[in-house]
Amino acid sequence: MLISKGLLLVILLIFAPLFAQAKTPPEVLQPYKQYVSALEAGDVDEAGARAEQAYNAALRELGRDDPLIGTLAHNLADLLYDDPDRQIKLYRQAIALTPMMNADDIIIVAQRWVALGQAHAVRPVSPLVDFKSSAKDISEGWEFIEEQSLQDTTFGGEMMVLKGWAAASLNKVDEALSWYEKADVIFSGPNHEYFSLLEYMNKVLRGKTLIVYDRNIEGAIVLQDVMQNLEGKLPADHPYVKDAFNTWLWARSKIEQSGDTENAATAGVCKCWPYDEISKKAPVPIVRMPPIMPSAAKRSGRVMMRFSVSRDGSPEDIEIIGYTDKVFIRSASRAIKKWKYDVNEDHSYVDLQKIVTTISFLLMTERGKLLPENEMTMLLNVGE
Repeated sequence: MLISKGLLLVILLIFAPLFAQAKTPPEVLQPYKQYVSALEAGDVDEAGARAEQAYNAALRELGRDDPLIGTLAHNLADLLYDDPDRQIKLYRQAIALTPMMNADDIIIVAQRWVALGQAHAVRPVSPLVDFKSSAKDISEGWEFIEEQSLQDTTFGGEMMVLKGWAAASLNKVDEALSWYEKADVIFSGPNHEYFSLLEYMNKVLRGKTLIVYDRNIEGAIVLQDVMQNLEGKLPADHPYVKDAFNTWLWARSKIEQSGDTENAATAGVCKCWPYDEISKKAPVPIVRMPPIMPSAAKRSGRVMMRFSVSRDGSPEDIEIIGYTDKVFIRSASRAIKKWKYDVNEDHSYVDLQKIVTTISFLLMTERGKLLPENEMTMLLNVGE
């Protein structure tokens, strides 16, 4: 992974004071300089190793309450993409150790609150994730934004996105959607001063929330801005673009299954792969055998499939388009082979091709509590 020039500039501007600190021990300063050099070269692994070295040296040489520890904790946290739990701890430490002496310190703390909230939001869902703790951190960050009158700035918009995520995590759907809409206003307003990935994250989260609660057409339209990268600020292979496209596929599948395709088209849901060749006269399923839950499944999941229908109504040429977990593929394939469609003489060859459907697997605990999917996206087999 390469560091963008814009991000590198921000990092260097924030942390340049380290060079000016005459009392910084060489055991800390040397790995810090190596960290900066690695960032400039785009070597994230080396930068992470040197950031870790500088942080640990500072703990030994300076003690845990030195403000410099906060800076180095932030450096290290920014590079711990695969360890969000540790990221969260380090961002908390960085916030606690930031001296509030001037306007620059306020900006740094605001950045750290946003980074802390993002670390919560991107953490993979697991039984160990405490959404109430996440919401508490994000609420404290929002309180800081309000105290500093930053609500109408980009920082405010970013924290609104995270407030929405926290509300959605606690099943407060209307509150979540309200925060997402407020963030959209900020990102479109005159005080939005720099590009933020949370602009895109806001749309992805809003689209997902709408789809989860069966507002599929609305959700699909929101996701199209990201999926098609209409603003052009992200590379085509950015995770947010892929995430939006995958979730959009899910929305389109739900729209298709509910028979709401014409309303979707009227509302502005675009025709994109794999739906661009679907006939409006596709046959209707008359027998749908439910899949058997795999014994190895740990959570709920989905498999999206594309297939043709023979003249006798049987699915054939079955393809797996996407899945949330490979454990479901075999069971889904076996189930769909037993489906039957109502095929009559009015159906043309085209009508029987490229039919797309999603098979869902809902796993419950012994007490009837739904075990949600690890992610609300699919891993695509084709079309990426």
